[in-house]
Amino acid sequence: MRPKIRNTSLLVLTCAALAVTGCSSTESDKSSTGTTTHGSAFSTTEAVDIDKVDVFDIAVGDCLIDDIVPASGEGVSGDQKKVDCAASHYAEVYAGKAMTESKFPGTSAVEAESEKLCDRGFASFVGMSYEESSLDVSYMFPTSDSWSSGDREILCLINDPAGDTVGSLRGVAR
Repeated sequence: MRPKIRNTSLLVLTCAALAVTGCSSTESDKSSTGTTTHGSAFSTTEAVDIDKVDVFDIAVGDCLIDDIVPASGEGVSGDQKKVDCAASHYAEVYAGKAMTESKFPGTSAVEAESEKLCDRGFASFVGMSYEESSLDVSYMFPTSDSWSSGDREILCLINDPAGDTVGSLRGVAR
């Protein structure tokens, strides 16, 4: 999957690591406890359950404790850290959709569909338009490599650039 953050440059990702290990995983490794310390005023040192899930097992309603956007040149792969949204977290998946085309429609078309989905879903999720909001949006979408392995999902993520949040951002109107 390739993430994109609005108002920043597009990060090019590869699925090479996933091609070796397989793009789908049903295994969920639940850590007994962990701490969330993403560096904001909302961070906590209380123990919370952290689920380690494959990037392709992230779904609408999930909250992630780390930014999934990799450093330049690195791919998004392997386990991601998911927590209950009541715990301190970095981002929340607020919308998603599976593309239905039989052949990869091209990066531009997939990116345009991702932006349209995330824009449409933002106002109804947050309670105000993206342009009026102080919140940020990012999205993940299939690459030509991940498409050939069955990836069709677009996911929209929301986060507060001021720091981690506790609870859902649904209806916050900010």
